[in-house]
Amino acid sequence: DGKMSTRQGNVVLLEDFMSITGLSPAEAETAINRYLYEFEGIPEVSEHGTVYYRFPGLMKRARSDEAGPTDSPMAKVRPFSANDPKANRSYALINGVNLLFGSYFLYCSLFIGYVPASAVTGGTYLYWFVLSLLAQVGLNPLLFSSLVLGVVPIVFSFLFWLVPGIRAGRLKVENERIKTENLRRVLYAQAAVNPAVLRAPDPSALPESARPAKAKAGVKVLEELAAYEGGEPLPGGEAWRMTELERKLADAAKLRDRVNLDDYRLGGTVFDTGS
Repeated sequence: DGKMSTRQGNVVLLEDFMSITGLSPAEAETAINRYLYEFEGIPEVSEHGTVYYRFPGLMKRARSDEAGPTDSPMAKVRPFSANDPKANRSYALINGVNLLFGSYFLYCSLFIGYVPASAVTGGTYLYWFVLSLLAQVGLNPLLFSSLVLGVVPIVFSFLFWLVPGIRAGRLKVENERIKTENLRRVLYAQAAVNPAVLRAPDPSALPESARPAKAKAGVKVLEELAAYEGGEPLPGGEAWRMTELERKLADAAKLRDRVNLDDYRLGGTVFDTGS
């Protein structure tokens, strides 16, 4: 969540909302309706056609007339696991041993079968020894060896890797979304400062949490914003002028200058409980 100065809080452009949330223009237009409902916001249109939003309830709850400029902290990417790396290595080792022995007994059961004592070699001694014990306790040696000692451990090992693998894939998608939103925060903040010349952020200058895997992610976000703001490419093709955003910002500045902060101060104390 970001914060705005009190004057900004009563004249909020969709671009202000986008710079805080990191949402695309299309997503922001949908999401802001929920915020209007939740915080008793009011959509309005200026005489110059600029759509903006007022939040008088939030204005009255503001604790300071100078909360500072827009502050849009980046969302943190989600770690895969909070486990200690040593513990993860131990689990992986145990599962590797489990998979090795399961494969050993399943292979021997399917391709070797019964092994007479005279044919036992170094590689089949463990298998022969286990089958002998199973026969002594009245179990079917081959069936028990192939299913309980072979199939079950292999299935368990498969699931042991499958579940984290699926989670890792979903987490990668989620973190890419977070990184893209953080990238938008950076770009939108730059656009609000200088919409006349806007370039895609240099990936090397961004923190890891704002660097999506795709090399052209910054260019894509810039073009996305340019399409929404009626941007014009500048000579060279690397920078854009956000003509419509320039107009909106100038219009919003005039609207904010008209805000009378005294209208949004809380009244005097009616009843003090003393607590």
